[in-house]
Amino acid sequence: MIAVYAPQLLTQYLGMVKGALSTAMVTGALAGAASGAILTRSFSGAMKGALFGPLSAGAANMIGHGTGVFAKVRSYGSVAKATLHGLSRMAIAKLQYGTAKGSFLSGLAGSILGGYVAKNFSQAHIAVKTTIAAIAAIAGGTASAIGGGKFANGAMGGAFIMLFNDLVRGAYTRTFKDRATLSASMKDGDVIYGKRTLSALKYTKWIQQSQADDRLNSEINHEHIFYKEGNNLYDIGYSSTGTFNGENPADYIFSNTTYNTNNFNLFINNPSGYTPNDYHLFKHNCQDYADYIHGKL
Repeated sequence: MIAVYAPQLLTQYLGMVKGALSTAMVTGALAGAASGAILTRSFSGAMKGALFGPLSAGAANMIGHGTGVFAKVRSYGSVAKATLHGLSRMAIAKLQYGTAKGSFLSGLAGSILGGYVAKNFSQAHIAVKTTIAAIAAIAGGTASAIGGGKFANGAMGGAFIMLFNDLVRGAYTRTFKDRATLSASMKDGDVIYGKRTLSALKYTKWIQQSQADDRLNSEINHEHIFYKEGNNLYDIGYSSTGTFNGENPADYIFSNTTYNTNNFNLFINNPSGYTPNDYHLFKHNCQDYADYIHGKL
């Protein structure tokens, strides 16, 4: 986990790259080099990891958040997405002269089990995210070993799938001038995340964009959820006053990733632990609430 998370945080805090895919590939190169060096204790192992790391991370990110054919595959459900992860791991393994069967099973298992864990546990804290990635790594490694491959290779693949797919909500670049424009871009069941300047800083119009802080829920922004039920657009967020709505989309930038659900009770029923008394600016805030809902979609 250190080999994956350390480069991830480094690239995002230092602003080495911009964009979810670019960040994933650069992080993949650094994480691949670190893990290759740890696993093989050699310079050649580090170089091999640096070469194939971007392929692994980039593929996982595109399968989880890419448009076109990737979005089409995701529309068929989690099994279809997991199968694509398996095929991508198999293709990368063939380039590395690895075991195709073991790699396919590691991608399949890492995606299915990791996705299940991500959807059923709150992802508000870095320790929880690390645990989820570790579970995906164990699942991927075990499946790889069953298929005749190496546990270590499968474990790295499972962790990459989780970190660059299920634990990422995508870049925020979309804007809409009003509720009608946003609503027209959505269909029934669509869910979109948005970020705006904090109320205390509203005149600055400054919105922090840091994927590292996004993962740690420490961005200096308000994060809000917009969703469409039937022909009606709704929104919900969390603050020191509890859950609230009535936000103007014009104040927000929106995630490039759109989710879809038929479980609208997520937004109607106030979840336990998100009352006004539970709010804490640094430990239990609007971004933690957004992560909680994301984990249930």
